[in-house]
Amino acid sequence: MRERAENSCTCSFARGCDGRSRLIGWVRTGVLMAAAAAIGLSATLGAAPARAAGLDRIQIIGHRGGNDFGPEHAMSTMQHSIDVGAGAIEIDVRFTSDNVPVLMHDWTLDRTTDCAGPVNAITLADLHAQCRLDGVPEQVATLDQALALLASSGMHIYLHVKQTNRDDLLRMLVRTMEKYDINDGETATTIADSEKLLARLAEAGSQRLGLVFNQPNGWTANYPVLVAYNTPLPREQVLAAQRRGILVLAVQDHLLTLPGLLDGVSGIDGYMANHLDATLQHLGRFKTPDGQPPVRPRSLSRNAPPSDHFPTTGLDGA
Repeated sequence: MRERAENSCTCSFARGCDGRSRLIGWVRTGVLMAAAAAIGLSATLGAAPARAAGLDRIQIIGHRGGNDFGPEHAMSTMQHSIDVGAGAIEIDVRFTSDNVPVLMHDWTLDRTTDCAGPVNAITLADLHAQCRLDGVPEQVATLDQALALLASSGMHIYLHVKQTNRDDLLRMLVRTMEKYDINDGETATTIADSEKLLARLAEAGSQRLGLVFNQPNGWTANYPVLVAYNTPLPREQVLAAQRRGILVLAVQDHLLTLPGLLDGVSGIDGYMANHLDATLQHLGRFKTPDGQPPVRPRSLSRNAPPSDHFPTTGLDGA
């Protein structure tokens, strides 16, 4: 572009300018380019408002109830996730020995409670009488308790169903969803890392299914939701799935860190956040709960280890 003022040339690289004017133009252009680069770097690594542009549509999901505030799957943790502005909650479901669905990621009680042994080897009555979640004096939540809270919040719910070979238990799970009017093909999604289990969930009556996968062939699956876990997120694969009407989700730290999300290059639809508070803060979506002081966002690291202390191979940590 060329600007003229009283026969003087102030353009950069403009024909007809003398050498001095060209030099001034080059310097000005260099300064502007440096400033633009600085702004771009700030947008990647700096304050939340600059980076949040274009990320407004991404659903932020509290992974395992939102487990950076308190113990995963604790009722208090899930309430906190609701209060601070999570768009959805993901919970893991297993069954006790007397066939009650409870919130538990692992097949044993060892890591998240002060008890030990398999979840399916203890009755609900004994579980509640003998065990407490580590860090808080709370009982292990039942699915019924969790859905009573989450359904009233109006948010989306992802139920990660762990392996069970009993179809009657899957039907019980679906009936519990229907009790709270969330098995409507939109509000709740039952997710699993087995297509055979998803087929059985469909047979049991689940109206919305999602596949958790960590192999490239997972991108070709046709479910309403695909959850990419510990696998790359090729832009072309994400877009291809979205063109088929599929919602694409990813799990934090398993090949998609918070800085990576903020870079906006993945194009995903939802993000299961282990660090829920920090994610919402850096996106400018964090709501400070009444009576609590504001919380400063965590510092970001591109090389942060998985925050859920689980292996980054296989599907064990999903």
